[in-house]
Amino acid sequence: MLGGLLGNRRTTEAAQCNGIIISGDNNQNIAIHYGPTEGCLTIPFKPNSLTDSIDSLLIWQSQLTPLIGRDKTLTELEQWAKTGPRISLKLIHGEGGVGKTRLAFELAALLKEQQWEAGQLATLNGGSSFRLGQLGTLLVIDYPEQQPKRVQQLLQGIKEAEEPAAPLRILLLSRHPQLLEQLGESLHYLTAPALSLYSLDEESAAWQLFEAAWPRLCQQRRQADRPLPIDQTAFSRWLTQHERHNQPLFILAYLINLFDEPQATTLSAAQIIERLVAREEDRLAREGEAAGLQPVALPLLKGLAAITSGVTTRQLKALAGHDSLAALLPDYEALRHRTIWRVEDGEGSVVELQPDLLAAALLSRLLKRDDDMPGEWLYAALDVSGDMKKATSRLGRLMHDAIQILGLPWPQQALNGAVADDLSRCCRLDEGLNRDYLERPLLPLALHVTQRVAEAAEEPSEQARLLNNLSVRLSSVRLETCSNLKEKYL
Repeated sequence: MLGGLLGNRRTTEAAQCNGIIISGDNNQNIAIHYGPTEGCLTIPFKPNSLTDSIDSLLIWQSQLTPLIGRDKTLTELEQWAKTGPRISLKLIHGEGGVGKTRLAFELAALLKEQQWEAGQLATLNGGSSFRLGQLGTLLVIDYPEQQPKRVQQLLQGIKEAEEPAAPLRILLLSRHPQLLEQLGESLHYLTAPALSLYSLDEESAAWQLFEAAWPRLCQQRRQADRPLPIDQTAFSRWLTQHERHNQPLFILAYLINLFDEPQATTLSAAQIIERLVAREEDRLAREGEAAGLQPVALPLLKGLAAITSGVTTRQLKALAGHDSLAALLPDYEALRHRTIWRVEDGEGSVVELQPDLLAAALLSRLLKRDDDMPGEWLYAALDVSGDMKKATSRLGRLMHDAIQILGLPWPQQALNGAVADDLSRCCRLDEGLNRDYLERPLLPLALHVTQRVAEAAEEPSEQARLLNNLSVRLSSVRLETCSNLKEKYL
């Protein structure tokens, strides 16, 4: 488990070292120690990558506008970073699209301008490292529930090591307000009060965001003199239709859709997302047909990439090895000239549609079939992912966004059916569903899989583990009530 900690070193000795080094094995066990390192934290803004595609316009990395409506919150976070104990941990939680990640990296950028080390690590696996800043360090961890064991070990290791010479701040970004409780009581003394992030506080900030984004969008569409499609009064009427309309993602989506449909002033946020995604699906289908591909091929790959966090060449071959996808998917040579293929650092992959809400809407559209293909497609994506826990976590988020936020259908029974009579598939899924941070939409699947694997288990210890998991999940269902769960997710 955790080794190499600095239990006997003095703070002054730790201060002479310039970074934290993470080592570990392939069983998710990691250790940390101080030492010389060239590793650094990164801030993944992409200011020069803005295009007029919907994912580029809506994803936070593109920075379509400056950060608007969060000035007070950003100041409070800066105050947290610069005062208090030497090491402090903070959670920002809120729904998808509310702006958690953008806010966190704006804080990182602000601190970096003040000579802090700030940003995220590409991975928490063994072999990664980051420098400690002389004035302070901010580490941002997005979606820690995707790798809870590694995050818990990292935090525990930092807690048990000697204090660094300058402030070390760790910012966790999650949809789950109870995340800190599940990380363990031993970390509570490091924890600052959590920040709940909701819609923009003031209507004026929402209108300011709308106004600031319009000229940037017109610039991308090469229509610089085009006037705003609505006035502030009409915008206010739309804003009051639903409390979620005051979230940054939905305001920008509303504006983008108005550019193409100026009369569509009363659509709900969910309807707007559907319209944008439908146009993207049509565009990809036309591109595929022009290249002699199946119309569904490119949209389907784009959707499944959200589960696998991109589709590499190796994963593309593995997906094509599943019977349900063999006749649909193009080979690498046909794919590498398409717009969904991106090459970075010499490696190519299909990039997922982002943000999550767009990917959720796209998958919901693609899964509207009466046969067993939707379940087979979803299982295939999970199977080739390389990390079943992360993949099921992403699938759970997409299901939640589609069902709970956008009110779209999701054929969960199809995935149950795809694994129902296949013990090896159930065992494979059990690897990914055996975790404490199980998303609510996955509970019925987890119950189904755990029961099937428990029935086949021969070792008493394995039976005990599976029956305990089954008991915990049944308790979760009872807490929410079976009827409510069924109404939401089946």
